[in-house]
Amino acid sequence: MTGDQAVKAAMQILGALTQGETPSAAESADGLTALNEMLASWSIERMNVFSILRSEHTLVSGTQDYTIGASGTFNVTRPVRYEHATILVANAGGAGKLPFPLEIRDEKGWSEIAERGTAGVIPRVLYPDMAFPLTTLRLWPVPTFTGTAPLLELFTWQQLQQFADLVTAYTFPPGYDRAIKFNLAVEISAQFGLSVPASAVQIAAESKAALRMLNIAAPGASPVTGQVSALAPAPPAVQ
Repeated sequence: MTGDQAVKAAMQILGALTQGETPSAAESADGLTALNEMLASWSIERMNVFSILRSEHTLVSGTQDYTIGASGTFNVTRPVRYEHATILVANAGGAGKLPFPLEIRDEKGWSEIAERGTAGVIPRVLYPDMAFPLTTLRLWPVPTFTGTAPLLELFTWQQLQQFADLVTAYTFPPGYDRAIKFNLAVEISAQFGLSVPASAVQIAAESKAALRMLNIAAPGASPVTGQVSALAPAPPAVQ
């Protein structure tokens, strides 16, 4: 799906375009901005995120703070949120690495550590300050070691793909194209001074709810049954 296809479909849903018509350059530009803002907003809700990225990052002895994000110490896309984290240490008695779980703390939890400069081979606490565009990751105790460097293993939310322009095609998992088009129609309706058909509002809610149920289900589990729409909740169970 391209940005142009998403904007055009949304405007057709609103009745602003008929089959074969195309939006003006200004309408396309405004629609693309709204599309990316909508996807950025979706990215901060776990149930909209379809991918949890696992990544490994090499630690430096005596270094407590590491930045993550474009041009940071760990030069990757800045994560939206941290689900889990471990320290991976070389297995001296065999192959592979041994995992040691990290406790992820917020600023209050970090402030409760009295001796933050304490050194240790294996950190036990990770504090991401969530600054933007670079987040600082702080480890405690300060990793201090000789030999093979341990790795910081992160499991993080991945931001939904942004549309760089109107013509580049992007691929989303099944169900996302429909949800994007109908929810974009709802998103731009006020901006374009148009009303949304009730049927389109229903489809927007149901298509997004279906994605959320799938993304929150444990791997290998069947999607949750029951409520499929924010507008039309399932009836209560019979007692």
